[in-house]
Amino acid sequence: MVRTDHSRGNHATPAAARSAPTLGPTLTIVFLASISTGAVNNGVFFIAQEAHGFGRMLNLLLGLVVGAVYIPAALAVGPGLRRLAARSARITTRRVLVTMMIVMAGLCSLPVAAGGPWGIWVFAALYVPLMGALWPIVESYLSGGRRGDRLRRATGWFNLLWASAVAVAAWGMAPLLELDRPLGVFVGLSVIHLACLVPIARLSSEPPRHLEESHEPHPPVYVGLLATFRWLLVLSYVLLATLNPILPWRLDQTGLAIGWQTPLVSAWMVSRVAMFVLLQRWGGWHGRWRTPIWSCGLMLAGFLLVLFAGGRIGIIAGLVMFGAGIGAIYAAALYYAMEVGRAEVDAGGTHEAMIGAGYTLGPVIGLLAVALISDADERFAPTLATLSILVTLLCLCLAGVTAARSIRRARVG
Repeated sequence: MVRTDHSRGNHATPAAARSAPTLGPTLTIVFLASISTGAVNNGVFFIAQEAHGFGRMLNLLLGLVVGAVYIPAALAVGPGLRRLAARSARITTRRVLVTMMIVMAGLCSLPVAAGGPWGIWVFAALYVPLMGALWPIVESYLSGGRRGDRLRRATGWFNLLWASAVAVAAWGMAPLLELDRPLGVFVGLSVIHLACLVPIARLSSEPPRHLEESHEPHPPVYVGLLATFRWLLVLSYVLLATLNPILPWRLDQTGLAIGWQTPLVSAWMVSRVAMFVLLQRWGGWHGRWRTPIWSCGLMLAGFLLVLFAGGRIGIIAGLVMFGAGIGAIYAAALYYAMEVGRAEVDAGGTHEAMIGAGYTLGPVIGLLAVALISDADERFAPTLATLSILVTLLCLCLAGVTAARSIRRARVG
């Protein structure tokens, strides 16, 4: 999940304080809904493997479906809500949220009721678009009516909660996988979506408006760093979406019992949370070009170590490095977005769509690697690594070009 840019400022006005919603209900929704979306984004591949025997190829195709249907929903949520509101005053954002949660809860029962593998495919095709539409709405409640320090504190809690919830999902799935009841995960997700109705009832009918304010000058280097980290953010989700579908296959190679596979995978999720905490408390990385270098290096090194490590310890080390790298990239991308720019609800949808593009390209890389190796299974990891490095180099070139143009425009302006 990638969150929206937010406006910058130092002091919230009394009017802003009055218009900002209570933070507690919004953060409760963030935590609960992130358990569900985390289980789907990262855990559905383990469920599909255990319940229906999905291998590397089918999981990569499932990952492709997840990314492809995510993008249009994330882009359409802002304009769609405006059209609905224009038709009837009774249609509010809060009521839309209520309806979405009920529908998502119902869809979570589909794989269980279907019994066969087609239920997983239909679930992904219908549930993931709602997931893509959900987060821009939730983000609008988080950022609306807040600015400056209040917005930064809210965003900090937001990041820690959603990232922690993803790790909770990984551990929560483990007992059901161990008991050979993988589809039971969907029953739990259905209950979680219904539980979200309680905090939603405490929200205002509409998110408070985004506050306009003058921006303090920021160093010109921030503009270039923002452009750089936006590309690195997309790259991080490309690599994550490449890795997620093949992790069940990779961990099976080590002989690890299924009940311990998702807890082991949570290593990257926990290290991402730790990096969020570190960068929130330590500001020495601000404005430094070395930050994109070491964060991207950690991410890529961890990715390659997961592919090539000979045992579980090496895979754990790779996952920790990978999580730390993508955590630093995410935190930096959000920080510079807040410092340099401001955003509306639609900007959240645009960010989510960029991440959807990453979720789509990642499985494509994996599928291309499978096609290139034919039946030579031992060539899969080197082929996937080569393709991933090529994509990384392309993103780095685009980041460099975009950063140079952004800095040039900022100086001219």
